[in-house]
Amino acid sequence: MFLSNFISGTFSGSNSQGYTRGYSGRRDETGPLITGTTIASAPGFEPNDTSDEKSEQPKTLMRQFEDTKCYACLFWSWDFVRSNCLALCLKVPCGCACAISLLQPPPVRLASIKLTDTQKTRLQALRTKALAVYDPTVEEHQHLLYSFGVYVFGEAFQRSDLISPRWKTIGFQGNDPSTDFRGSGLLGLENLYYVVSLDQRLLKRMSRYEHVPREYYLPFAIAGINVTYTLIQMLFITANPERMITAAQAQVYRGFLTLLQEEQFAFEEVYKSALQLLEERWADTHAKYHQFPDVMRFVRDRISEVLARQPSSIMEFNQILAMLDGEI
Repeated sequence: MFLSNFISGTFSGSNSQGYTRGYSGRRDETGPLITGTTIASAPGFEPNDTSDEKSEQPKTLMRQFEDTKCYACLFWSWDFVRSNCLALCLKVPCGCACAISLLQPPPVRLASIKLTDTQKTRLQALRTKALAVYDPTVEEHQHLLYSFGVYVFGEAFQRSDLISPRWKTIGFQGNDPSTDFRGSGLLGLENLYYVVSLDQRLLKRMSRYEHVPREYYLPFAIAGINVTYTLIQMLFITANPERMITAAQAQVYRGFLTLLQEEQFAFEEVYKSALQLLEERWADTHAKYHQFPDVMRFVRDRISEVLARQPSSIMEFNQILAMLDGEI
């Protein structure tokens, strides 16, 4: 009953402020499109207004917007909406998200974020590798996989082992590891290689999960590939430059660009920290295999939080990450 009175008081009649009925399907640059509806709005309305003017309009609006239950946000003047919608929505007991959204910073076009020449070059290199499909007929690709195998399995690893069951022991899904790189491109393989070539302690820690019950198993290779894919999406490595992103996402992106300006292997270093965080979170929470998406979500959010703080170097990035981990 309250909502019906609210609609009646809001959308019927005219007012001394100059907001009158008569709208029929126009729109401005930012306002919503409402066709075939006559709308009037009045600042300072009373929800229980009992105007003598009878109209079917409130019932029409009630039916049209019964899914959203947000009637206060139908005022057409966009300037008026931005200045008054929050106060109006507070009168509607519907948990209205429209008013909250009006308080958010406007979205940002990805291409509008200025890049230095260094950032452009390094971003393009990442994009090229992320979009490249592993091709066993390409010597460079084959050599990279072979080098990764040597680091993991030792000098006894041969080129004939590029397709073999032993890949399953470090978390690949089949005998041919190249089939698992579809979502991350060649960058997924390079990231795994980067980690094991610098420090194999993480690989050894994650390899121990091979000997635990299957539900607690954390496969090193698949986990690493998922981290690469998550970072590609989160940092817009392959995104269309015309894509619109939120202000919060832009803040994270700018934080990464700062690191990329200072460090050629910024992506790889963030990747290494993210993979380590994944393993630590998995162990601390005694996660099971079906909880992998939840753990990945935690990693993504934590890395985003660190980058949003605009670290000036990889060292500072890791310091902030360690500080936040201590707050858990």
